[in-house]
Amino acid sequence: MSTDRVASLTFKTSKGRTSQRFGDRTANLVEFVLENKDCAIVGFHGWWTPSYLTALGAYSFPMPLSPASEKLEAQGGDGGASWDDGGNFEGVRKICIGTGEIGIVSVKFLYENDTHEIVVGDHHGNKNLIKHEEVITTSLFLINCSITYPNLVI
Repeated sequence: MSTDRVASLTFKTSKGRTSQRFGDRTANLVEFVLENKDCAIVGFHGWWTPSYLTALGAYSFPMPLSPASEKLEAQGGDGGASWDDGGNFEGVRKICIGTGEIGIVSVKFLYENDTHEIVVGDHHGNKNLIKHEEVITTSLFLINCSITYPNLVI
């Protein structure tokens, strides 16, 4: 089993709401949190292989939103193809998560631009998935993304 894969994702909004954990819910996982104090997540980037998501990073803006975002480095493995939706959005409005037997196999984000139009990001990862789940964050700022990875003890 590889440790270079995203096992699960959890999201938190500016109103204190926390999503369910998407993906692998087993014990013995290592957690990383993408968060920048007093900032909103406004874009995502990362790495993926044909089988699963290997790393996830984010762009953040201070709240209230300013014209320039800060890129938070992707957390996770080194392998796979990189992708970057950019950080020039007002916020994340919908998150589509594909899960498989080993955790997160794909992600797709819908963003809101400065004219309040929805911009659909590309599909990142394996489209042949077992389950598809969605998180909707309409009119809330996404402020935190928790990512877990397998922690194999030998």
